[in-house]
Amino acid sequence: MPRPSQISIINGGLDKISQKPIVAITGTSLPPQALVAARAWDPALRASLREAAPGFATAVVALALHATYVPLHWSYAYKYPANCLNMLLVYNEGETDPARGQPFREIYTPDTNERIIVTNCDLAYGEYVYLVSDTTLFDPSFVKVMEYRLAAEMAMPLVGDQKLADDMDEKFKVAASECDRYNAGEQQQSAVQSSAFVKARG
Repeated sequence: MPRPSQISIINGGLDKISQKPIVAITGTSLPPQALVAARAWDPALRASLREAAPGFATAVVALALHATYVPLHWSYAYKYPANCLNMLLVYNEGETDPARGQPFREIYTPDTNERIIVTNCDLAYGEYVYLVSDTTLFDPSFVKVMEYRLAAEMAMPLVGDQKLADDMDEKFKVAASECDRYNAGEQQQSAVQSSAFVKARG
């Protein structure tokens, strides 16, 4: 099965709003569909990654304590990972259920133009979604999410139909929820298999 490309995903979105396919989004004498798609791609990608939180775009890192920020009503302040689109969970190695995580907030400091994570969790890890631009990594469930997000973004500029745009947005949300559940199920199955393997070795 061929891996998805940017153009194939865009054409999937165009098809959902009954628009002609394109062959490129760069070059001269581009059709309106290509011009609109080029503008829509980045915001659609970011929105889709944040909403669907696919496994291929999820990372877990040890969070670094912020050197100067003193949190109010919280015990710890951590630097926000530079490539983070959406922080999902904050937890530490002592967490009995990492999938639930510990309470945290994201704080913006206008003086230093920083995002900071505040929490009562010490030695914290952050699980987050980051920007992945390589479409060959996209799984089928996420391709579906992207197609609906692009369709929602392109409906008004190309068709001028707000009802169609709203319908595509609703389908995007459903597809993102299905993608999120699919990845959560895969992660849970992986954890169970890992636990069984450890017990077998013990």
